Amino acid sequence: MTRARYINDNGQLIYVRSEPLKEMNAHDFFWLIGLLEGEGTFGIRNNCLFVKASTCDQDVRDKLEAITGTGTTYDRPPTAGSKKHVYIWSLDGWFGRELMLKIKQHMSVRRQEQIDRALSQYKYKGPAIGSNNFNTKLQPADVKEIRRLARDTDLTQREIGLLFGIAKSSTGGIVRRHTWKHV
Repeated sequence: MTRARYINDNGQLIYVRSEPLKEMNAHDFFWLIGLLEGEGTFGIRNNCLFVKASTCDQDVRDKLEAITGTGTTYDRPPTAGSKKHVYIWSLDGWFGRELMLKIKQHMSVRRQEQIDRALSQYKYKGPAIGSNNFNTKLQPADVKEIRRLARDTDLTQREIGLLFGIAKSSTGGIVRRHTWKHV
């Protein structure tokens, strides 16, 4: 199982697999539905759909990751008022949407309403390119200005990148139209 590992802003070690859902046999599929019915959450945050399950049993969280073949996993240590460790699995974005649609008809009315609420609030903004990418530092006007500066001035790509808070390699990709092709 290949996963990326990083530490988030809170110092938590997080493992991420961003792959399509694995095909599941009926036994695993209905185990997943039962778990998400009891321990699941369906929602949307910053226009990103998510399915999340929290459990006090690490083996349950690990089985959830194994049968879906994807998702983000992390641990939340006990807080002052609790003695239990919490193990969390989540599936975000397009794959979270795919899972919601796949299991919705098998869920209780309450969970179906949660899924419907999340799906109705989601606004598809096209592919996550350019300013549709939540992680972008630039807007289309910035890209045009970068290309103009590269063409009409003696500034280096490094200097232009510093003006806009981006790396030299990002500036080069914009100038050569390897990135931001649509602008």
